[in-house]
Amino acid sequence: QWMAYAVDHIRSMNAADLATCLYALAALGLEPEDWFVKAWIDAAPRRIPQCTHVELANIIYAVGALRIDPGPDVLDAWAEAILPVLKTLNSHALATTLLALGDLGVCPSDEFAEAWQARAAQVMDTFTTDEFFNLVDAVEALSLDRSFDFVDAWCVSGEQRLPKLSVDRVGVLLDYFPKLSVEPAETFAQSWFARVEQLLPAVDDEERQSLTEKVAAIDFEPPETYHLALAASAAIEVSTAEQPAEAP
Repeated sequence: QWMAYAVDHIRSMNAADLATCLYALAALGLEPEDWFVKAWIDAAPRRIPQCTHVELANIIYAVGALRIDPGPDVLDAWAEAILPVLKTLNSHALATTLLALGDLGVCPSDEFAEAWQARAAQVMDTFTTDEFFNLVDAVEALSLDRSFDFVDAWCVSGEQRLPKLSVDRVGVLLDYFPKLSVEPAETFAQSWFARVEQLLPAVDDEERQSLTEKVAAIDFEPPETYHLALAASAAIEVSTAEQPAEAP
């Protein structure tokens, strides 16, 4: 009933209502009927130019989340409207926008890619951990040319995040440098090994083996303290495994 009501009024909706009705469906995980989608797509190009930057981010998120093919008119209107306001988007809106384009398989223009990466570099430290990693996946999926500022900001932020990353995230972090076509800096390697040494006493054999394989794949020579921590970690697990079970 709500969709039928919305369709009856969709042509008279303002930009905010048009963005909100689609975003609400995506947020609730409700799949819209085909006739609703058609009516929304017909109305959207006329309203999108009046949307705020938040509404523009919500629209592309909803289109991606609902796996809607918006057609060229909607995408063209959205691309034209988002470009001037990219520099005002916060980290969440930036991540949402690029990930949605990746979900849709829509490769943005070079102008968009350049402006998006410039803004992302400015707010890199405010992305959540998931967003921080997902950004690189989206950039790679869309085959965007990586700007120096974006790559440098990502690498610096990755080093700063190390003290708070879990063992699996610390290991995965190394996998992202090839995706950016860059080698870790020496300062990053030092910080990475320092964090691994902190984590080693609590890792299991599988996690230790994974870290060992990742270390073997990079060009930096591990410090002696890493080798000592690795040996101590293995000894702890052997000692724990050999402890006799308590009597019932």
